[in-house]
Amino acid sequence: MTNTDILFMQLRDKVPNDSVSYLKESLDSASQEKIEKLAFLQVKNPITGLIFSLVLGTFGVDRFYKGDKGLGIAKILLFWGSYILLIFFMITSATNSFEPYSSFDLYNDRFNPYTGFEPYDDGDDFINVYTIGLACSAICLLLAFIWMLADIFLVFFGIKKDNLKKIFELLNTKKEDLSEQS
Repeated sequence: MTNTDILFMQLRDKVPNDSVSYLKESLDSASQEKIEKLAFLQVKNPITGLIFSLVLGTFGVDRFYKGDKGLGIAKILLFWGSYILLIFFMITSATNSFEPYSSFDLYNDRFNPYTGFEPYDDGDDFINVYTIGLACSAICLLLAFIWMLADIFLVFFGIKKDNLKKIFELLNTKKEDLSEQS
């Protein structure tokens, strides 16, 4: 078994399955110097990214591991921000702590001939600030969960594509060049 074969065995699970043959061809045609450089190349393990997605996905750790810091921060803000807002609106709607400002009713102040202007509350305000805030934060939380589930696959396959790109950059070989050689 040659160094190229050993290196191929180590890298084949870290690149997309449809590119394994291209990887083998490029490794076979690479110089010994490039093979030695490739032996020290740090590639990320997609299984680690998958575990991070499953266990710590709500904290964006999977995106940080992949190298997408901006998406990691956005994932944290969307998930935890909507979660905090959901809790806030649930508590405030249960306690009605901001009662005078809870309605979108433009005619909330009605004239009372005996006492002057007085807040009017008929108890039928179904759509109020709390309900809208609760619905919006619940929708954002649902979107964050959908993103978290989608990221399980996106991060796993994204890491494989990033590894392949790194390998081909080091080898200075493109897929199109390999298909022309065949």
